[in-house]
Amino acid sequence: MSVDVEALKLLAQEKKLPLERLINAIENEVAKAYAELPVAKPHGRAVLNRQTGELVIYVPLLGPDGDRLDTVVDNPDGFAKLADKTARKVIKEKMREAKDLEVVTEFSGSVGDVIGGIVQQGRDADVIYVSLGRVEGKVPPSEQVKGEVYNMEIELNVLWLMLSRVKKDQR
Repeated sequence: MSVDVEALKLLAQEKKLPLERLINAIENEVAKAYAELPVAKPHGRAVLNRQTGELVIYVPLLGPDGDRLDTVVDNPDGFAKLADKTARKVIKEKMREAKDLEVVTEFSGSVGDVIGGIVQQGRDADVIYVSLGRVEGKVPPSEQVKGEVYNMEIELNVLWLMLSRVKKDQR
């Protein structure tokens, strides 16, 4: 399995991600995926070649007394596809984290300000969802004016009380 190192470098530079952190995350997740295979050998370690982009699993050969005798490359059937899928997942996750951090940094200075937004349809009938451009705000029932009707697509000024990062599956 191989990774386009030049594309990875450009992506890391564009998203302001440390390249080594991205590569280490890929290596760690690929090693975890390898360890879950039924044919995995113990102590396998994933290494991404920084020049060629080749991603390989190195497994130490241990002697009877536990000393390392040699290191061999292990490439079980179907592993290249699993490694590719895992590397893509890690890259997408790190890109999402970088974008989230950028949004949090951009909007953290707005806490305490009155901001205009547009009421959107939400998943919960009791909570008002407000589109604030790149982010979505929520007005919980405890913060809503009693008796006020919040129709979709109306403009609404809201006081930004707090900013928090929420994982996609926790929204």
